[in-house]
Amino acid sequence: MNVPISQLAQAPKYRLVRSGPKSIPCTNRTTALDLPKPACSQFTFNSPMQLRDFIRDSLYDLQNGYFSNQKSPVVGYLRRPIDFPLLAGQTAYLAAVQRAYTELQTSWLTPVEIFSPHYGAAIGNYITQCHLADPLRQSSDPASARWHASAPSRMSSLPESEMAPLTVYEIGGGTGTLAKDLLGWLRQHHPTVYASCHYTCIEISPALAALQQQRVAHEGGHGDKFSVRRGDACDHSTWGPASQEQCFVLAMEVLDNMPHDR
Repeated sequence: MNVPISQLAQAPKYRLVRSGPKSIPCTNRTTALDLPKPACSQFTFNSPMQLRDFIRDSLYDLQNGYFSNQKSPVVGYLRRPIDFPLLAGQTAYLAAVQRAYTELQTSWLTPVEIFSPHYGAAIGNYITQCHLADPLRQSSDPASARWHASAPSRMSSLPESEMAPLTVYEIGGGTGTLAKDLLGWLRQHHPTVYASCHYTCIEISPALAALQQQRVAHEGGHGDKFSVRRGDACDHSTWGPASQEQCFVLAMEVLDNMPHDR
């Protein structure tokens, strides 16, 4: 979990309990949902709580959560990409990354940020190839899709304009760099696919959701291709009505930041 030890050390002491046979009775267990909002956001309670709830509150509480910091977002992004061809080797690369940390004064940079725009371009290239190669994605008309699936030799001749739209969801979009780079690559190399695509970030942090909207929709010029759904990806209501459409789901740096028990 990418939380500095110094920050956790400043948090008040909780009595954590494990889930399982030896857990305390449910009637005595405090969860984030059971607490009054002021108490939850100020971490002043001293009731037993499960580790999953402590992690969730520490990371995602709307007022004091690690990822909800409005004044100084913990996830940084490079104002200009690293010019990798100019780097002589590993030492030069490490020095460039260190300079970025020093300039940004951020807690951490993800690989998406450090290797921008190449990281997003690589993922964009991969999902586009999968999208174009899947016969079930070849057309929004089911009858046409079945016909092309039964005739692979004909499938490659189908114009991109007749294919079903490319739909991408990203859980925890960070600063929006992946979405911005992926959509930028798609616009340049597959403009027809880009014309009908849509990219949605599922973001629990209000601060990061606002940053994603600013960087991808406004700065990147992808306003009609991009949207943010503010909410918990583990809550099905965040995703909206169920759909049978095929899509790609991206999750970068997510599993290690999910609430869990030991």
